[in-house]
Amino acid sequence: MAVGTLFAATYLTGGWEPGWEGLKALKDKTLDVDLLMVAAALGAAAIGQLLDGALLIVIFATSGALEAVATARTTDSVRGLLDVAPPPPPASCRMAPRRTSPPSTSRSGTPS
Repeated sequence: MAVGTLFAATYLTGGWEPGWEGLKALKDKTLDVDLLMVAAALGAAAIGQLLDGALLIVIFATSGALEAVATARTTDSVRGLLDVAPPPPPASCRMAPRRTSPPSTSRSGTPS
C-alpha cells in the first residue's frame, strides 16, 4: 500500500506540469512531448507497470529542470557579454566601405 501511495505521489508531483501542458496541446489539437509523456506514463500505469511510469515521470521532470537551469545560465552569460560589449560607434565615425584593387601582377615571393 505504501508503494502505491509513493507511485501516486510521484505521478501527481512530477506529472502535474507536463499533464497541464499536455491538456493544452490536446485542446489545441497538436502533438506535444508533454502529451506523449503523460500518455506513456498513464499507459504504463494502466498495464500495471507503475514503477516504469513513475521512473518516466521522474526522468522527464529532472530533464525539464536541468533544461531550465541551463537556459537561465545561458541567458545570464549572454547578458553579461552584452554588458561588457563596447557600444557601436556613432554614425559620423563610421568608415567608408573599402575599395578593393585588383591583385598585383608581380610575382614577389617566388624563386628566381
